[in-house]
Amino acid sequence: MRRFAVPLVVMTSMFVGSALIAQTTIATQQDYTMVMKSNAQNMAGLNKAIMSGSIADAKTSAATMRENFTALQAFWTTMRKDDAVIIVRTALAQIRELEKMLAAAKVDQPAALAQAKMIQGACGMCHGAYREGDAQSGFKFKGGIW
Repeated sequence: MRRFAVPLVVMTSMFVGSALIAQTTIATQQDYTMVMKSNAQNMAGLNKAIMSGSIADAKTSAATMRENFTALQAFWTTMRKDDAVIIVRTALAQIRELEKMLAAAKVDQPAALAQAKMIQGACGMCHGAYREGDAQSGFKFKGGIW
């Protein structure tokens, strides 16, 4: 019985783990828009959570952003936009650094807020290169992306 149970548990764990890793994908402009809206909401929530000392909420927002940025990295790699891939990789490194800060026994709130601001800077770089429009008229990709 044991020789069947162990492989079964291992295979089940691998399946569940791979399903959790690949939750966010970007295949359409609508998918991309949903990821961008999620990032905006999570960045706002992240800053608010850090300022209020709600570290558990900050960790949740950071984890969602990491998942979203992983999907963005795959998207921009597929689109063969090396500069965007570099920006996203930078943001992912900044998110991982923030997650380390949030995992500390005592979170340095000013440092965590500064780290979050760095992530926003990466967002701004990509928006400047690939987005046009405004909140009134709506945002869209600059020509030639899709």
